[in-house]
Amino acid sequence: MPCCNETVAKKSCEKICNKAGCSCIQTDGKACVCLCTDKEGKIIRCDDCKCDNTCDKSGCECVPTGGKSCICVCTDGKGGFKACDDCTCTGEGPKCDKAGCECIPTGGKACVCLCTDKEGKIIRCDDCKCQNTCDKSGCECVPTGGKSCICVCTDGKGGFKVCDDCTCSEVKS
Repeated sequence: MPCCNETVAKKSCEKICNKAGCSCIQTDGKACVCLCTDKEGKIIRCDDCKCDNTCDKSGCECVPTGGKSCICVCTDGKGGFKACDDCTCTGEGPKCDKAGCECIPTGGKACVCLCTDKEGKIIRCDDCKCQNTCDKSGCECVPTGGKSCICVCTDGKGGFKVCDDCTCSEVKS
């Protein structure tokens, strides 16, 4: 039995893992994703549970993304999941064509909350509410302009801004 409602789960991203037994999972810019298995035993992302370093649903497990747009995951041999270090998803997702900027998938939202991870990389925060302002300390709400992916950078004042002089482009490998 799957742990989550498969109608809202992301089965995988459109990328292929270069190692047998691993799956590529789209992160949508999240710092961590909840994973479970579907009816066929395939690893899928579970979007109907809250992932805040731990999953709030039985059978799901929270896995850190390292700020990547797509991660390779496999079972850890103990009944759980892990992000794999020895394989890659072919095509690493959209990249910004300007150094210092990050591409953030918007998920069709009018605005997204942004923060920085432990390494200082700009990531999308999905555990807060974005309604022109963010309800979580350390996060900032940024308008998307209706785009599916936006380039963002720091504004030099400790905040974030959408960059108008660069674009997100899909990287092929």
